[in-house]
Amino acid sequence: MNVYEEIRERTEVAELSSAAERGWTHSETLIKDVRYLLKENVHLRNELEDASNKSLELSLLEMWHAQGIKEIYKYKHRIKIYRRDGLEGYDLFNDITCGHLLKDVEDTANYQDATAEDFKVRVDVLLAERKGENTR
Repeated sequence: MNVYEEIRERTEVAELSSAAERGWTHSETLIKDVRYLLKENVHLRNELEDASNKSLELSLLEMWHAQGIKEIYKYKHRIKIYRRDGLEGYDLFNDITCGHLLKDVEDTANYQDATAEDFKVRVDVLLAERKGENTR
């Protein structure tokens, strides 16, 4: 028996004796373990989703910045290029995650009488925030 197997066996014995001291049956212990693992699974999945979203946001912002796009705004989960009032803004990205990307860009559709001018955001500022740089 190698060291790893010995430690694992001792841990299992300790866990079972601890559960027995509490009056839990083996099935109750397994149920508690499964519940714990399910909670951990949800937690890890959320962390992975957040990391993926941040990576995607950073890539999009870098691409837009490289293409000379200065300002953007959000309308009905669609990210658009801001061009002065009266000009049509072109769609850059349709957020099918229903608002989970670029959360710090307010959606003009959430406000009555809001315009793109009210909620436009500079791409370089968003990019600096994502990279953790001081924007002031």
